[in-house]
Amino acid sequence: MNIKKKDWLIIIAFILITIIPLIFGLFQWGQNNYSLIVFFAVFIPIYSTHSTPIGLRFRNKYFSAIWILIIALNGVLYHKIVHLWISMIASFIFYNLLRLLFKSINKEDPIPIFVKPGARLDYNTIENRMENKIDGLFTMISFFCGLFLSVFILMLTK
Repeated sequence: MNIKKKDWLIIIAFILITIIPLIFGLFQWGQNNYSLIVFFAVFIPIYSTHSTPIGLRFRNKYFSAIWILIIALNGVLYHKIVHLWISMIASFIFYNLLRLLFKSINKEDPIPIFVKPGARLDYNTIENRMENKIDGLFTMISFFCGLFLSVFILMLTK
């Protein structure tokens, strides 16, 4: 497989985030807040997809396949909470469709900018180019529309 060490660390972190609510449920730790813990286990990957440069890694088909497996694992572990993992898959599909649309218009992959106060444009070593305002626009569209879509699906399927 053609996945870098840093990408493996990201994948392992998200697998751990997915499994933690199961462990809490098995040992009945925080049983009162179990649904909230599961919600955050699902929301963290959705938020990370739209607000961090993790999206650059979706160009790698192996990374994307493992990400889909993480979503499937979430669906298997928490099958009673269907709306959460449906929201995850919709978020992933939306992000990739938006990325492909951006690439077809601009002839280059977008560089997602980390959403934080005081964000500034930097040189991106993965893409080997300077981030620009179009990348910032892509990030804002992805962030606001992706999170809106995820919340809308949560409300629609509940």
